[in-house]
Amino acid sequence: MSATESNLTQPMQGRVDLPSRQLINDEVLISQLGRTRVREGEQFDRRFADQVMQKHLHRNRPPTTVKFLVDRMRFTKRGYHKYLPYRDVEHFYRPEEQSNAFLLFVRTTKGRHSYETYRCPNPEDVTHVKEMIDYAGYNQQKLLNSNYGSYYSSSRPESRSSIASSEYYSNDRPVSRLSRASSRSRHSEYVDVYYPSTDCHPV
Repeated sequence: MSATESNLTQPMQGRVDLPSRQLINDEVLISQLGRTRVREGEQFDRRFADQVMQKHLHRNRPPTTVKFLVDRMRFTKRGYHKYLPYRDVEHFYRPEEQSNAFLLFVRTTKGRHSYETYRCPNPEDVTHVKEMIDYAGYNQQKLLNSNYGSYYSSSRPESRSSIASSEYYSNDRPVSRLSRASSRSRHSEYVDVYYPSTDCHPV
């Protein structure tokens, strides 16, 4: 059994998502505003991301619950995703002027990518989403596991030191569940984050 399979099949404590039978780390209201696909081989381009976001942000879509599971996000109202594995999220981007919206650069089929714009009811939820995607993105197995929340409760000042930098990587972080109140104090600045790739695939 692989390390990923072991993480996904170990006994779970907490709320379980019935369709996927995975632990629910948290739930956030998120609006799916739009998706723009690009040709095979194209890499993330911040200028193009800004253009795409401006186009998508004109749309008014109601927020729906997104469940942050162990190896993926599950959208309870399907738009362009039912599930979005963390391993497919290659980039998180949030312009300084968009405190309650963010963009994900996502790997799709056959080497193609898409720019996907999302909106939360408030900036604190965007920060919380970023923290969860950050942890999974830097985790070698691309998992949001049971150690997640303790990292932010014990090491939060250091974890936020790169919030305004252009791009960064992180070492593996020993990190239960994040208290939403702990993320309320920080608002958005320019955020542009790449995540290391992995050969690990979800079960």
